[in-house]
Amino acid sequence: MENTPARILIIDTAWVGDVVFTTALVEATKALWPEANLDLLIAPRATGIVRSHPHIREVIVYDKAKRERGFSALLSLGRRLRERKFDMVLCAHPSFRSAMLAKLSQAPVRVGYKAPWAPFCFTHTCANDLAVEPFHVERRLNLLRAAGFSIEDPGIHVAISSEAKEFAAHFLEEAKVSSPLLGLIPGSAWATKRWPAKKFCVLAEVAGRRLHAQSLIFAGKEDGVHIREIVQSVEPEPILVLGQPLENVAALLSRCQWVVGNDTGLSYLAIGVGGLSVRVLYGSTQINFRFHAPHQAIVAGVPCCCRRTGHGKPKCSWGDPPVCMDAIEPESVLASLVL
Repeated sequence: MENTPARILIIDTAWVGDVVFTTALVEATKALWPEANLDLLIAPRATGIVRSHPHIREVIVYDKAKRERGFSALLSLGRRLRERKFDMVLCAHPSFRSAMLAKLSQAPVRVGYKAPWAPFCFTHTCANDLAVEPFHVERRLNLLRAAGFSIEDPGIHVAISSEAKEFAAHFLEEAKVSSPLLGLIPGSAWATKRWPAKKFCVLAEVAGRRLHAQSLIFAGKEDGVHIREIVQSVEPEPILVLGQPLENVAALLSRCQWVVGNDTGLSYLAIGVGGLSVRVLYGSTQINFRFHAPHQAIVAGVPCCCRRTGHGKPKCSWGDPPVCMDAIEPESVLASLVL
């Protein structure tokens, strides 16, 4: 680039976990251009994890699934982006709709992933092959590298507001918690990514005896049946964190000493808040994933019914619970926590 960008837009309208990964791109971009105004365009579900980020000037919410669904809403948002006169757009979401928003912004520099529409939408591109590049942070940082900049991985960072910190303190005081906290994240939108509930039960009970840990279960309202089995089976009874806003969940995760969760957004949110040790359990989606210490990916290392990339499959072809998730043993997870 010949000129230093003064106004930069990052687009990622994907899931919560994806936006957590994109915070690394925010950090790297701000490190390159500390004086630039940096805006982030996301879907409504992820606003709670970026609202307090110190490097983001404005969070632009695109309600693509409901209120702003359709082509006319896309064009309207494109006009608003064009009026802001961005110098650079980094499109971290590989969809055609996100690419069109980059194009409609008319920013002179637009960086995105290779796709049939990429020559029309972007000025610079990089690969987005999950089978070759499974590291979600690196794929985002490659957007800056494609534009000609050399950068290192700054890690992901989720800022927690003072209000959310106060909520967490009050929540734990009301629950009379004095033990070290083990956060458990048993849910996932995909059944093939869920570690069996009975194994979460064993982990919670053994951690209670050996580590004197109190378990917190983080769940959404859609996780009901899967979660109830754990709450009703473990002694002492875990504390349930159900249906809380993401900023409150982030604050409670930051109070945990350890977190164990499936391949889902909350597990990456736990890594982003810092100060704890996270284990992410992988089955069908594992491809030699690496995390910065002290975090780890835990994988059974057994054959899988599908190609390990993307979202996996909605249902395991070999059994229920999914064979690759069922092969992960609570004892090995616990051992990784106390190394």
